[in-house]
Amino acid sequence: MLHVHIFEEKEVLYFTSICLLASGQYVQIDKASVLGEAINFVKQLQGRTAVLEQESKKKSTKSHLIPEVEAIGLELERELLIRILCEKRKGILLKLLTLLGNKHLAIVSSSVLPFGKNALNITIIAQMGEEYNTTGDELVKSLTQDL
Repeated sequence: MLHVHIFEEKEVLYFTSICLLASGQYVQIDKASVLGEAINFVKQLQGRTAVLEQESKKKSTKSHLIPEVEAIGLELERELLIRILCEKRKGILLKLLTLLGNKHLAIVSSSVLPFGKNALNITIIAQMGEEYNTTGDELVKSLTQDL
């Protein structure tokens, strides 16, 4: 047990000395001063961490990603390539597939990739059904509003 205690004390002194040197502060030799400075430094780091966490929470609650939708159509093959960048929400893919089904589009292929912590990059290739009668611009507008 004695060896572990000595090793930990040396680590604290070493860490504190490096932190003080890096911050440009004068390093005192006695252990009490070094430990006092280490305690102050840790308190400063804890305070900074709390501030950064609060800022992060404020940013995450305020930011809402407006869906970006792009549709490219191939009239001869009656296919659409649909690309969507939207906020990650529970049930978003089911809602999207339902919307496309209601517009008489059959999904041929789809890919959903996370983009950062709060966004999804969705790519869909859809076959136009016989009753499909929406222009690409109308589809983009409709999906942007409904998502």
